[in-house]
Amino acid sequence: MFIEKEDRLSQATPADRDEWDGASRRRAPLNWQKIIRRTLYGVTGLLASLAALAAVALLMDHANAPPGELAALRAPSSAAKTPDPPPPAEAAPAPEPVPVEIQAVRALQQQIRDANSALAGLRTEAEQLRANLAEAARQHAEAEASKPAPAPAPAPDTTQEWAETERAIQALAQRVPAPRAPAAPPAAVAPRP
Repeated sequence: MFIEKEDRLSQATPADRDEWDGASRRRAPLNWQKIIRRTLYGVTGLLASLAALAAVALLMDHANAPPGELAALRAPSSAAKTPDPPPPAEAAPAPEPVPVEIQAVRALQQQIRDANSALAGLRTEAEQLRANLAEAARQHAEAEASKPAPAPAPAPDTTQEWAETERAIQALAQRVPAPRAPAAPPAAVAPRP
């Protein structure tokens, strides 16, 4: 630890080396110019961002304003010279223009309603098809049940087949030679001494 501080002191200025007592490091003085500059930059940046937000809000307000107000804002001197004629008493107020976002949302809502009605129609068609399929299956089952049972096929004459098989077995038995009597076992061999 002492060696690390020694290395740092060797790179320091002579004034820093003279003030080091081995127990604490010298703290650098505060740079007030730097602090003031950062504060001013921060405040200036904050004010600039607020001004930008106000400009955006003003532009959005002008975009949504009726055309008559925009003309009054663009030429205030002409509006000040000539007073606006009073609106007719029986005239209906002009509808406010609907923002594009609201129009898009309304169009999407209409598309959702159309899709839901088409889906409901498809569901009713599917239910109708299921009912028709069940009815057709029931009618088919009734038709199958009402058909007369097919007549059983005549049983083959097995007696003739059995007789032929018996004759074949007897013919094979005559061809096979009779078993021979077993031969006498060989004589026991006496062991050699």
